Amino acid sequence: MKNFVRDGKHIPVIAPKDVKSGEGLMLGELFGVCVHAAEKGQRVTLSTEGVYRLDKDLSVALNTGEGAYYNSETGKVTNASKELVTVLEDGSEDNANPREVERPNLKIGVFIRDEIISSKECEVKLK
Repeated sequence: MKNFVRDGKHIPVIAPKDVKSGEGLMLGELFGVCVHAAEKGQRVTLSTEGVYRLDKDLSVALNTGEGAYYNSETGKVTNASKELVTVLEDGSEDNANPREVERPNLKIGVFIRDEIISSKECEVKLK
């Protein structure tokens, strides 16, 4: 095929923030694990396939085969497809009329293992 570019297992992107090797990074609906460290504005390669150990949300029980979602606010993996977040109308912390809105989490794959590794990590097979 003349139009084939690459297999898509490794995608080069510009880091929107400082990142560490092995850290999960979400850009819109693209999720991958950083192959190497990079500073904000530098090129970083994301691995988009494979099984990785990632930080997990400690408040949820994770089961093998269950969908794995990435919470971009916490940088942790969860089993929740969405989170409730409090939004303040004027951006101040003392706003008298805060409201809760649902924020979707990006599905990144499937849980492989949880408690076997550690209480802070889980294994995820990226989709």
